[in-house]
Amino acid sequence: MKQKRGFTVIEVITALLIFVVGFIGSAGFFYANRHNLAVANRQRLSYWRALEKLEWLKDQVYADLVDSTEVVQLNQALEATRSVVVEEINEGGAVYKRITVTVERGEERVQLVTYAADI
Repeated sequence: MKQKRGFTVIEVITALLIFVVGFIGSAGFFYANRHNLAVANRQRLSYWRALEKLEWLKDQVYADLVDSTEVVQLNQALEATRSVVVEEINEGGAVYKRITVTVERGEERVQLVTYAADI
């Protein structure tokens, strides 16, 4: 009796099922990774805009440090709201200002805090 070569239908279906499950899992992994990279990129751009404002505030006169809000471009396609909150603090005779810069876009938010004193 001669043996037949090849695969049975069950073997082909099993191989296809394993391939499809692996492909769907890989596609989900790559989609999630791409999403996380996009979020990280927006956070990085927001951080730069907040840091840019903090550096600008360092050059200002102490008395001119006030609250403000503005719309900034993160890149060519993305806008965000950048707000500055200045709080005067009197602690044990020392007077200084806490400056909080927040960049918000939707639910994403980056916040940087620094302190300034009048010398």
